[in-house]
Amino acid sequence: MPTGQRDVRAIAVDDARLVAIVNHLPMLDYLLVNSSQITDVGVVSLARLNHLRQVVIVDASALSDDAITTLASLPALRELIIERCPRITDSGLDALITKGGFTSLQLNGCSKLTPEAKQRARAAMPTCRMFFEDRNIMSMPNPPSQPTREKDARG
Repeated sequence: MPTGQRDVRAIAVDDARLVAIVNHLPMLDYLLVNSSQITDVGVVSLARLNHLRQVVIVDASALSDDAITTLASLPALRELIIERCPRITDSGLDALITKGGFTSLQLNGCSKLTPEAKQRARAAMPTCRMFFEDRNIMSMPNPPSQPTREKDARG
C-alpha cells in the first residue's frame, strides 16, 4: 500500500489488517470496510488517523459503544455510516452527539437506539443529514441512495 493513498475500500478486514492499514496510511481520509471481524480493539487503532473524514462500516455486529466513543474522538470525522450494529446503544449515540460537527450520520440496524436518543441527536445537530433505519440498507438488493419520503396524499 502506498503511504500517500487517501482512501481504502476493503472486505474481510479483521483487527490485525485494520491496524496494518492505519500503520501504512497515516493520511487516510476515507475508510469503507465490510467485515464482522472488526472489534472495538481494531477500531482503537483508528484514533491515530487525524485526517479521517469519512468512515463506513457495513457489518459492525462486533462493535460496541466503546468503538463509537473512539470514532467520536476523531477530530476530522464528518461522515459516519454504520450498518448492522446491534450492540450500539444510546450511550454510543450520545458520544457522537457530544462530538458534533457531523454533516452525515447513518446508524442502520442499531436496534438498541431509543427514539429519545435519536431525537436528542437530531436536536443537537440540526444541519446534519441523519438516518436511523431499523433494517440494514446496505444489505438490501438495491439500496436507496437517499431515504424515500412519503408522497403527500394530494399527489
